[in-house]
Amino acid sequence: MTSVQSSQKHSLKSQAILFVKIILVAAVFYFLYLQVNTNWADISSYDWEIASPAYLALSFAAALFSLFLFSSTWSLIVRGFGHRLRLPVAFKISYISNLGRYLPGKIWQLLGIIYYASEHGLSPEKATASFIISQIFMSASSFLILAIAVQIEPLIIVDQIRILGEKFAYLFTALMIIISFSIIIWPNRILSVCNYILKKLSKPELTFVMDKKVAPLVFAGYCVAWIFYGGAFWLLIQSLAPQENLSLISAIGIFAGAYQIGYLVLFAPGGFGPREWMMSQMLMPFLPGIAPIIAILSRLWTIVIEIAATGLSLTVKK
Repeated sequence: MTSVQSSQKHSLKSQAILFVKIILVAAVFYFLYLQVNTNWADISSYDWEIASPAYLALSFAAALFSLFLFSSTWSLIVRGFGHRLRLPVAFKISYISNLGRYLPGKIWQLLGIIYYASEHGLSPEKATASFIISQIFMSASSFLILAIAVQIEPLIIVDQIRILGEKFAYLFTALMIIISFSIIIWPNRILSVCNYILKKLSKPELTFVMDKKVAPLVFAGYCVAWIFYGGAFWLLIQSLAPQENLSLISAIGIFAGAYQIGYLVLFAPGGFGPREWMMSQMLMPFLPGIAPIIAILSRLWTIVIEIAATGLSLTVKK
């Protein structure tokens, strides 16, 4: 096969993948549209107003603090490579690169971390490994929080799991507990995943050592960060719909789970669509009629918070 034919084949494959991604994103948004359309009478008749400006302000403050906790916890992972980052610098690297999530393809956020971390002496291989490890910890902690919330308030996923059987919630919780404890007890084995990816990229393998005392701190750090972020989401709802019956633990579980599910859906930049659809599904038992709009408003809220975080990070000097 000539180089021209190879290039054409690669181009066609890339176009096909892009087409499939567009179709999938469009499908998710279509289902979200159906939810809004079905509940439009309730949405349009709802008395929308900012019932509590104080709660709204607190929601932004709590969310920004949670982003600081996420970046601080990532800096603990970086220490496992024998490299220390000042907390303001870790925040800067995390939230300037974070904007890459909104570009098509999941690679841009990682490339941003690699670029900015290199300015502070962290090699591309170590930056890549720290990013992968952080995603593993973040995913496990978010789904564990969702699992615990489901045990306290089964209505969160009762409609979604009915087809799988009533015992599925217990199986999901048990699985997340096992995965979480495995990550805490054997943190250094996670690097085998990173080294496998680096090997595929023809990059040198790394030696990573996370003290067994640090692994629980990293996991707990991400859990606390999710709790603050989910709590901020609850405050947002309280500022807009205080009369609705949504408990704090339900809001935290729903937000953490929907956020991370959206993030892990590879075809959706920034989780656009999947996060909102999943969030509206889990909110429906608590916010009937207005759940789809709340999910959409939460996206606008997080965008404002992430822009604010990026602005703050730009003030950090080397």
